[in-house]
Amino acid sequence: MKETLNIAIDADGVIFRLFEYQIKKGKEYFGVSDDDINLDGYDITEIFNCTEKEKMAFWKHKLNFYNYCMKSPLINDVVETIKKWRAEGHKVYNITARSYVDQNNWKSKLFRYLLEKRYKEEGIEFDGIDYCSEKESVRDKVIACSKRQIDIMLEDKKDNIEAISKIVPKVICFDWPYNRDCYVENMVRVPAETGFKEADKIIQEHVARIQQQLGDKHYLVDVEIKNKRRKKFKRLPEEKILTLDDLELREYRRERLEYYRSLLTLEEKKEIEKQEKFYKAAYHALIPLFRLYFNPQGFNKELIPYQKGLIFVANHLNYLDHFVLIATLLGRRPIHFLAASELLEMKRGILYKKTGCYFVKRGNAISEAKAFEKSIKLLTNGYDIFIFPEGTRNNERYFPKTDLLRLHDGATIIAQITGAPIIPMVLNDDYGFRSKTLFAAAGHPILVRPRDNIEKVTDMLTMVLLEMIQENKKRVEMHREGISLEEIRKKDQEKIEKQKKKVLTLDGWI
Repeated sequence: MKETLNIAIDADGVIFRLFEYQIKKGKEYFGVSDDDINLDGYDITEIFNCTEKEKMAFWKHKLNFYNYCMKSPLINDVVETIKKWRAEGHKVYNITARSYVDQNNWKSKLFRYLLEKRYKEEGIEFDGIDYCSEKESVRDKVIACSKRQIDIMLEDKKDNIEAISKIVPKVICFDWPYNRDCYVENMVRVPAETGFKEADKIIQEHVARIQQQLGDKHYLVDVEIKNKRRKKFKRLPEEKILTLDDLELREYRRERLEYYRSLLTLEEKKEIEKQEKFYKAAYHALIPLFRLYFNPQGFNKELIPYQKGLIFVANHLNYLDHFVLIATLLGRRPIHFLAASELLEMKRGILYKKTGCYFVKRGNAISEAKAFEKSIKLLTNGYDIFIFPEGTRNNERYFPKTDLLRLHDGATIIAQITGAPIIPMVLNDDYGFRSKTLFAAAGHPILVRPRDNIEKVTDMLTMVLLEMIQENKKRVEMHREGISLEEIRKKDQEKIEKQKKKVLTLDGWI
């Protein structure tokens, strides 16, 4: 079996000649010479020392953005090389950050449409596209690389390279003036003009080294079941996994994900599509009424990435909690909640099932195993899931008064297996008609890496949620003291921008 890789490619600066286009058109627009521009800058604001408003005016001028997207020349050999890699069995993904592509409005749809239309016209096909926030490109690209378990990333922006290099074995840097002060241990710099030919050589050499070291060691094998050829995954016990070297662990994780991804049948996908369609309909029918009655408020929604395949977690206080989180933070993006099976016996159980919830019978090992597998199947196929890691509601009638019950480690184990980030959320239980302090807030994404200790990660998640709960209590106090919601949100935003935190891991921030 030939070794294959998961390869990710940035768009602007790797596929498209962004720097050259900006220099040429920018000099015409601003009426300046080479002596008046900053060749070390990345975008229009840095190159021409202009404001964001002037930058937007430049891209609107004579349809500059459209001409760049649809007519500007590509980097040499990009089309042929991507076709070659996919023909060799490699998975090739486009992980790109552009203005507006990470939003849900007409402008975002237009920008995504233009990019995909250009790819189609050029004959470029990917195994998937991950749209990342332009402002939060470091956060979103790190998350995308983790979910896709990328082996090699082709990138051009310094900040992205430095962050991605911490979770991806090798980064190929396309050389431009603005990234020449970028040096990381596992980065290879290639000339932009011949970048794809050079990258192909690097990938062939990388594959040869892996093949030599691993030989025929694989964990996903073909078996015959009822006269049909199917894939079967050879699971290793935890103690054996700990003895694998980095390459062996990479292969084991990659084939395990491929196996779980293949378990979701076409019939199941059709059912999920039906559930998500019903979810959106139910959202538009019920959530406005919920907002009208309870008046919930959300904070730090911008910390939630646009891309799919995320693990959401939160503290759990009331049977209405998920409605609060949907109304304030999650919006109409379909979420598959893991819920207790006893809810199926209640009237609202029908709604939960129709909107894509999946269920677990607490204390039943078989049911828990099936729910665990369903979680991974959903994530590896690009669906979002939600888990309340306390496992039950934190209700004073049943438990001593505490901010958080002891967390189960299921969410952190699933995150480690899939590479999906955990998006922490918290809320209080100030339910009541037109409540003034029913607050929910989102936190920074958390990544669980392959060799992280699960117990320590779960402890870290506990501390994150407890800290977020305290911050939410402070918001309540501030609002009761007369500080407006707008002012509280402004203070939250200032804190986020000052800290410059992106993604949390057991070893610190990326």
